[in-house]
Amino acid sequence: MYIKVLIAGIVSMGLVLIIMPSFIKYLKKISFNQSVNQYALQEYKDKEKTPIMGGIVFVIVPILVTVIFGISFNDIGTIIVMLSFSGYGLIGFVDDFLIVSKGNNDGLKAREKFLLQILLAIVFFFLYKSYVDLSIEIPIINYSVHI
Repeated sequence: MYIKVLIAGIVSMGLVLIIMPSFIKYLKKISFNQSVNQYALQEYKDKEKTPIMGGIVFVIVPILVTVIFGISFNDIGTIIVMLSFSGYGLIGFVDDFLIVSKGNNDGLKAREKFLLQILLAIVFFFLYKSYVDLSIEIPIINYSVHI
């Protein structure tokens, strides 16, 4: 199981590295770029060329690879990790969507993002803690560390 997860992680990283340059070009082509206030300092004006919504690749690819590799979704730990991963991706998506839909750089405020991330971390920590043993196993030396 550990080897399968490690290989899935490496494959996900490789696919993201392959897909991302084309996806960024596509986002630039359809003008999904950051908006910058006309009164912004000059050093922030270059941010207008930065594409937005690229993080969607970082979320979708690992989830698809997990499904393709057949990593068990019967395991509650896997489900909780994938849901929390998707939750953080959703926060980023909402932030980017607000920026695109409003036409300015006012997505979620930093305070709102931080609060959502903290709430998500607390919820999924307690979910994970109630279903899964909180020890880290080091498979090569057969040693377990309880966190």
